[in-house]
Amino acid sequence: MLESIPHAISVHDKNRRVIFRNSACAALIGAGVDEFDSLRHEQLFHPDDSDLWSEMLARSLGCERASATAHLRIRHRNDHWLWVHVAVSAFDVGDETLIVLVLQDQSDTIWGNPRSAKQRI
Repeated sequence: MLESIPHAISVHDKNRRVIFRNSACAALIGAGVDEFDSLRHEQLFHPDDSDLWSEMLARSLGCERASATAHLRIRHRNDHWLWVHVAVSAFDVGDETLIVLVLQDQSDTIWGNPRSAKQRI
């Protein structure tokens, strides 16, 4: 089911290793699945968005386990930036905390209207 969803969905452990990803993840950034699996979050997101990404991750891993969403830039393999709507949530499976990311490309909308970017969680 998750493979057929057009959005990029990935699940990571608390050390940020990929546990699951659908093929849309690699397709979004123009990479192979092995290359996507080896990327750390910090390598994916634009450096100017790193504080916002850290804040989103802290919120989702906090005691309330609140989801967080924002528009962040990610690097495409061809070295250009895509605007994506990022949703992050954490959940527990047994004793382990996992992080799920859902990424939706919104470059066409945001590059056409930069004010539409949601830069707050």
